[in-house]
This record gives sequence, C-alpha cells and structure tokens, in this order.
Amino acid sequence: MTRWVLALFIMVGSICHAEYFTNANIPVLDLADYENPKTRTRFVRQMKNALAEMGFFALQSFGVDEELLNDGYRALESFFYLPIEDKLRYNDLSVDGRRGYVPGESAKGEERVDFKEFFAVGRERDGICLSALENIWPSEVNLKKPLLALFDRIEDRREILERAFSEALGVPEDFFSQMTKKGECMLRALHYPVRPCPNLVWSAAHTDINLFAITPPASAKGLQYQTKEGNWMDVIAPKNCVIIHCGDMMENLTNGLFRSALHRVVDVGAQSDRFSMVFFTHPSHYDRMDPLPKCITMTGGRARYPQATALELLEERLVELGLASYKMMEHLGNSGLMERLLILDRASPQAMDALARAGLATTPVQEALKKSSLGPSDHRLSTK
Repeated sequence: MTRWVLALFIMVGSICHAEYFTNANIPVLDLADYENPKTRTRFVRQMKNALAEMGFFALQSFGVDEELLNDGYRALESFFYLPIEDKLRYNDLSVDGRRGYVPGESAKGEERVDFKEFFAVGRERDGICLSALENIWPSEVNLKKPLLALFDRIEDRREILERAFSEALGVPEDFFSQMTKKGECMLRALHYPVRPCPNLVWSAAHTDINLFAITPPASAKGLQYQTKEGNWMDVIAPKNCVIIHCGDMMENLTNGLFRSALHRVVDVGAQSDRFSMVFFTHPSHYDRMDPLPKCITMTGGRARYPQATALELLEERLVELGLASYKMMEHLGNSGLMERLLILDRASPQAMDALARAGLATTPVQEALKKSSLGPSDHRLSTK
C-alpha cells in the first residue's frame, strides 16, 4: 500500500505536492534550506518559531533512506513476534530500559502501563565510547545490521540539525555537538500491538526527557500532539519527512523558550500493529542543563527551571517511569535535584513517591509528600 501511494504521489506531480503541504498541520521545513547559505537565515527563523510555538516540526531532506527504514521494520516485526519468554532473555533490568528489550512502561503521571513494547539501541562501544552501555543483540533475529545502519545514518545527519539549534539560540556552532558526541543517544524501536480492548492506550500523553527527538515515518498513523489550547491533533506531514520535537532537557536549557512537546500515540482505527522508531538525542551525563542566560532574558528575566546535570534530569524521569535501578534512585536521592525542583514547584510527585517507597526520600521530599494528595500513609518514610 505504501509503495502504491508513493507511486501515485510521483505520478500526479506538483499539484498533489502542493495539496499535501496545505494539509500539513505542523510546520514543514527543508534541511536543504539550512545547508544553502542563501536560505539558512530563513530556516533558522522558521525553526525557532516552530519550537517556541509547538515544539514540533516536520523536516524534509533529512536523508533516511526508505529501504533502510523498511529493512529495520521487517527485522523488528520478526523479533517482536517471538514468544515473550524469548524476548525477555534480552531484558536487562540493570540498564534502566536504555538497552535491549523492554516489555512496557508507564507515561509520566500515569499508573496504567502503555500497550507497547520496545527495543533500545545505542552506539557500539569502541575506543572513543568506552563509557557507553553495551548493546544487547538477540540471536534469533539479526537486529544489529539494520538498526545500527539506521542509528549511524541518523547520527550523521543529526549534527547538521544541532548546528541549526545552536544558531537559533545564539551559542557557538558546536555547543550541542560537544554535548552529544559522547552522550547516551538512543534509538528506540517500538511495537504497538493491535488492541484487544478499546480502553488500552498505546502510549499515554507524555513529554520526552532528552534534548530533541528524531522520528522517521512509522508503519501506521497514531502520533498526536497537544496544542496550546489543550486540543489533540493528528500529526500530518509529507510522508518523506522525519518529525523533530523538543524534549524536557531542551526546555530546561532554554528556560521554556522552546516547548517540550506533549504527545501521545493512539489507535486511530487501523486494526493493525504499529511499528515506529525514535532517535533520542542525549547530552553526556554530566553536561549542565542550566537555563542559558540569553534564554532567561528572552523569557522574562527569571530562571523558571532548575540548575541540573543531564543525568539528574534523566534519573528523575526514569524513576517516574519505574525503569530506574535502586542504584540510580539512590543517586537521585542524594543529588539535591528534588529539593531544587521543590523550590520551583516542579518536583514530580511520582518520583518523590518512588523515592519514599525505596526509603530514599530526604526530609524536604517527605514533607512535600505529606502535603500532597498522595498522603503520608502511602509511604515507607525514613529520614536521610
């Protein structure tokens, strides 16, 4: 079906092309405009406006080959259709959902588990990335070749996009690439099975924790974003586009100038499984995500987000999602981030609750929980 649609698209030519752009409901940019000195300034201005208004935009000319993407989806289908006991052999709880197979997770603020499963891949360890987590590869299906090919291609093109982000914020050209070249960037390959009953959610409303995400075309519709007015809209964009959206680290870094886009994945009646891939761009763990002075000035002159490392922000999110190891929870409890977030009224009740249940909540966190709707009786509280 996809090839038939693409063939039709080519046959009807420029009329269909213009109509498709008219139907797009998020900004559509072309990376070739950034690479062209004559149109670079316009591209940066449009990108900056899109990220400030929506946190989302569609990007043409990114360079992810359709055949490469299809190879990845075919391999993923073979893996995800394996028996669950086989897939669980590649579920390593010690890496907090950042490598290998994960049978599910809950969105921030949600108690119910999303109806999805995923497989996470990062950079292969080498002489440069010795600190990187080791990838986990199944023996039943060759995921390594297609997923690493996709990872490397997206990595390649991501650096161009990072220069555009730097230019938009008026920071040195290599500001983001210096952060991400040793960062824990991750490709997450997702499977959303056909829902057996209507009240199951593929992926509940959430924001992502990273700097920004790159999403190539999925196998089926379902991605939605929330407008400033609180309405949910399908993401509609040309089929050859990748979707770019900001994450919480970027929002923190820009003091809210760029929006971390609230989005979800819903079954829109396709009556078939959905496969997708998302490339999460992460800085290195100890890079500072403190609000940039320029961004503080542009957003009212007051820091509205905490001073924090990338690792601290990541830890809070993984604790919220129930993916964090005890060691990670212990580090978060000792970091002081929760106290800084409490001052700004940004502390996650779910993360505080999880720390309390693990006996890792500090006195300020315990006191905040007692005042919250969760109530002190729900926690095994101990003073640190």
